[in-house]
Amino acid sequence: MSSWISLVKKEFLLTRAIFIAAIVFIFVVWGFSYVLDYLRIGEANVEINESAFAGPMMLILMTGGVFMHVFYMPIYIIISMQKELNTFHLWLHTPQPMIKLLSAKLMSGLLCMVISLFINGTIALSLVILHIPEEFMPSFWNTVSSIGLFGGALIGSSVYFGLYVLLYVAIYLLLRGKIGKWTWPVIIGLFMLMNWIFSIVEKMNWHQALMEWGTITINIEAEMLAPIFPMDISAGFLLVHLLFALILFAIATFLIDRKAEV
Repeated sequence: MSSWISLVKKEFLLTRAIFIAAIVFIFVVWGFSYVLDYLRIGEANVEINESAFAGPMMLILMTGGVFMHVFYMPIYIIISMQKELNTFHLWLHTPQPMIKLLSAKLMSGLLCMVISLFINGTIALSLVILHIPEEFMPSFWNTVSSIGLFGGALIGSSVYFGLYVLLYVAIYLLLRGKIGKWTWPVIIGLFMLMNWIFSIVEKMNWHQALMEWGTITINIEAEMLAPIFPMDISAGFLLVHLLFALILFAIATFLIDRKAEV
């Protein structure tokens, strides 16, 4: 366990520039939105909380930044694996199992993402509280519940997409030494083929039934959340995507560990 924690620390040091850049970008966007709102003071239909300076552009951009975190893990995986290519021969021949190396990479990315999301989310939530009338705000526990629900969905989606990217990176490493310049056309074609197959499977009755199995309805009573709730979540949907995520990770690990060429 201690060796795996050391790998996580090593991955964080390797990619700390990504983490720092993401945090800096959040504050740059925050400052940019301040300027945009400042320039709009006095315009009709523009309401700005002058005591805390929480304007509409600030609210929109910072909330948008929260949702943009769904791309955090895919981007992290691409940059992290690109850095590994510089010493890929050493990475492939390390005594540590490949599953440890890749899981440490994913954990490092996940920790960076959670911290970045917490910072961005805290700013966005503060702006919502300052900008939205109190009568539209949900109660404290409803707020915590909705944050947990959406935060979990966003983090899960980002990790899921990150595993997709990891698989295609593994395929790239497998093919680049065999077919050279044709690697990218093959990967693009494979991506299109997989999407086509998935679109067919999604229309099958058994797939739809599985995705609807164990459906529960979640309802958070708040006027500002009325367009979203009540919301249906099914155990089948969660289990299928969890299983598929594990399969993606297992295939990527096998390809990099056994098949990738330096």
